[in-house]
Amino acid sequence: MKILYISNDNDLIHYNHWYGFDLMLTLNQFPDVEVKFYGKGLDKHYLNYLVIPYLEKITFKDLKSMFDFDVIILANRRRLFLEDKKHKGKLTTTWIPEGFKQSDCLKIMIEGDYHFPYNQKNEFYNCGIKALLHRHKCNVIKGKKDFPHLTNLWFPCSIDTNIFYPANIARQSKLCFVGHYPSRTKLIDRLETHKILDLKTSVYENEYLDLLQQYIGYLNHSSYYNVDNAKAFEIIASGGILVTNECDNGYKDLFGDASFITYKDNNSDLLNNLSYKPYKKQFQYRPYKDSDILKKINLIFQNNRLKQNLIANGLNSINKKHTHVIRSQELLNIIKEL
Repeated sequence: MKILYISNDNDLIHYNHWYGFDLMLTLNQFPDVEVKFYGKGLDKHYLNYLVIPYLEKITFKDLKSMFDFDVIILANRRRLFLEDKKHKGKLTTTWIPEGFKQSDCLKIMIEGDYHFPYNQKNEFYNCGIKALLHRHKCNVIKGKKDFPHLTNLWFPCSIDTNIFYPANIARQSKLCFVGHYPSRTKLIDRLETHKILDLKTSVYENEYLDLLQQYIGYLNHSSYYNVDNAKAFEIIASGGILVTNECDNGYKDLFGDASFITYKDNNSDLLNNLSYKPYKKQFQYRPYKDSDILKKINLIFQNNRLKQNLIANGLNSINKKHTHVIRSQELLNIIKEL
């Protein structure tokens, strides 16, 4: 089976190889499977895996003549369009080669953070794509509503356990929040005031790997429509305790009840009923005065047995269900069934 993976790397979208590219490289190690990449900027990282470095005038017919692919796997839609630098977040024109719609092979998109009502500009979902593989449970429901003509499946994130693993070193008895999501600052401010959280932003690559070994637990919070992130998998796989808000984000299905800590979130109903307009302009977090997060965090710090059980259960769920090898086999099974 020959698979063409379409994605890109540019200054507007931070390069994150752990999320998609490493999964494809793992898939490439399977018997009778060959994966090659095509996209803008990928020659910086994957020159040996490219069909050809990016060319503006190339067509899908040209790519097919160079690499006779059976399946096209597209990275999420955001990586397939050029973002308007004057209007951040607005996607304008696609860089995908001419002839994509006419290519009659199986086309699949692995859709990541599906926040926006993409059906308002859905040319990419009406050009022969057969299936959307959503990283988040909630997006499967949203995808079925927005794109009923497509197969919408849950395809969770996964981990390379050779990269994310517990180093078994001494950790600080504090939480850490790594990332940059302004909508979470009310909660972060409160925890910083109690001196039980350190805020780290714009941390990448080896610095990020090191950071995931330094704290007992790591704060997480789902975004609009209960959309979560790959960071939760990376936290658990690295031996940290995931501390996240209560919502139907699929974590119980993925990790089990005794693998992470949840706290009450006053904003869940608001988050799940947003329309596109207030997404940026009108949304404001209410104070977390009723949250039980302080009680939950203190319980972790004081109960060593609970702490060790959470870590062990989390690692067990990663190794049994969420490695790149396991997810690659699931992807092959999906392709064969489609």
